[in-house]
Amino acid sequence: MLITDIGESLRRRAPISGGPTAAMLTPGGTSGQLAAIHVEVPPGGGTPEHDHGPSEILLIPLNGSVEIRHGDQVRALPPGTAAHIARGERVSLANPWARACHAHGRRLTAGLRQPPGIVASRVTGHRPGPPAPPGRRDAR
Repeated sequence: MLITDIGESLRRRAPISGGPTAAMLTPGGTSGQLAAIHVEVPPGGGTPEHDHGPSEILLIPLNGSVEIRHGDQVRALPPGTAAHIARGERVSLANPWARACHAHGRRLTAGLRQPPGIVASRVTGHRPGPPAPPGRRDAR
């Protein structure tokens, strides 16, 4: 069994203006197929269109809302909803509201383990920076 305190998890900010911050809830080595993250999308922030490669994603807003775009379809995801993003589907996220959106994401990868940052490199073409130094939780 693994118990993770979100407040103690390393946070990484996507290397784009207004990008989300993510905290891994399942540290490396715990599973080759399942990863859980806590995501915060700031007011006015979001992500450009991207995919998650061979992974399926389940995005569940906990408080605040986020808009998800898939092709021409845009849907608001308030708390109490969930979005399933299939392998290879391209989506973007936006938070046009004045309140941050906190969500949990679950990534299921069939037999593959991707190091943290692979998703960020698909979004921006760049690798995220190094982890935050000891005593500082935010990596920028």
